Amino acid sequence: MTMCSTTKPHTFVYKTIENLNICLDIYTPNDEAQGPRPVVLFFHEGYLITGSRSSPFCSWFMEGLVSRGFVFVSADYRLLPEVDGFDVLEDAQDAVAWIRTSLNIKLSELGIGSVDPKNLFVAGSSAGGYLAAITAAQVVPRPKAIVTFYGMFDVTSSRYSEPGSLGYIYKLPPVDPESYNNFFKESKPIACSPVDIVDFTKPNRLFSCVTFLEKGTYTKILFGNKTGVNHDNLVPTKIVDGSYPPAFVIHGSADTIVPVSESEVFVASLKNSGTEYEFVVVPGAEHDFDWEETDKFYDGYLLKAIQFIESHAVTESEPAKGCNVNHEDNLSTAKSDDFTKMLMV
Repeated sequence: MTMCSTTKPHTFVYKTIENLNICLDIYTPNDEAQGPRPVVLFFHEGYLITGSRSSPFCSWFMEGLVSRGFVFVSADYRLLPEVDGFDVLEDAQDAVAWIRTSLNIKLSELGIGSVDPKNLFVAGSSAGGYLAAITAAQVVPRPKAIVTFYGMFDVTSSRYSEPGSLGYIYKLPPVDPESYNNFFKESKPIACSPVDIVDFTKPNRLFSCVTFLEKGTYTKILFGNKTGVNHDNLVPTKIVDGSYPPAFVIHGSADTIVPVSESEVFVASLKNSGTEYEFVVVPGAEHDFDWEETDKFYDGYLLKAIQFIESHAVTESEPAKGCNVNHEDNLSTAKSDDFTKMLMV
C-alpha cells in the first residue's frame, strides 16, 4: 500500500449552536486539477460518546481517496450523553448541507478547486458508520453511496438496552458503573473529545461507554426524552427503503466491541429493500483492524471500500452499475435480479 502526500487539513466551523462551534476538516489533493471533485464525508467512531474528527481516524481511507482526486471531509458532531441521538443526527445533516452549500465557497477562497455536490458520499467507522447509515436515509438528495467500517447498527438489541448483556470488550477494561454516576452531572454539550489524549488512570468518556452498555441504558440515552419524535429515525434497519443509496459494509468476524452480527442485520435490511450492497467479512479481525493492521488487510479487503466509492463517482449521464455481493472467508458470491457478477477477492 502506498500512501499519498497530503497537506494538513483546512478546518472550518460548519455549525454553531448554543455558543458551541462544531468543526470539520477538509483534505484536498496535492495536484493542480480544479475539479469539480467528488467528496466524501466521514464520521468518527466512539459510541457517539467520545472521539473527534482527527482521532480515531482511518488515515488509509483518507489518503487512498485523496490520492485518487477526492476531497475528504472529517466532521465532528455533538456527543452523547449531554445531547441525544436526534441532536447528533441533526449535526450530521447540517454537515451534509454545509458541504453542498458552503464548501465550494471556502475552496474558492483558498484557490484549491471545487467539489461536485452531486457526487457526495457518506462514510464512517463504528458509531460513525451508524451515523452515516441514518444520515444517508434522511438527507435530500441522498448520497451517491455509503461506506461503513464495523458499523454499530443494532442499537435496540439487548446489548444496548438490557443490563448484563455486554461481555468481553477488546482493549476496554472492566469498569465499575457506579464510579460514573456523577461523571456527566455538571457537563455541558461538547463536539470533540480526542481519544489520543485520554488519561486512562482517571474516569474518562471512553470508559464511560462501558458503563452505559453494562447498565443497559445506551438505547435510552440515544433516544433521549424529546416528545413528538420518531425513534425509528435512529434505527438504521427501520429506515432502509427502496431508494436507499448503494452501501459498502465491512466488518471483522472476531469483533468484540461491535459484533459482526450488527452488520449482518443491517445487510439483511439492505437485501430486503433491494438496495445494492457489498458486504465484506474479514476473517479473524477485531474492531479497528483497518488502522491497527492496515498493511495486513489493505490489498485483500480495505481497498475494496475505495474501489466501491470510485465505481459510483460518476455523472448522472453515466449511472453506476452494481449488484449485491457478499465476501466471507475469501469466497465471493454475487446475486442480483438482473444479472450475476463475480468479484475476485
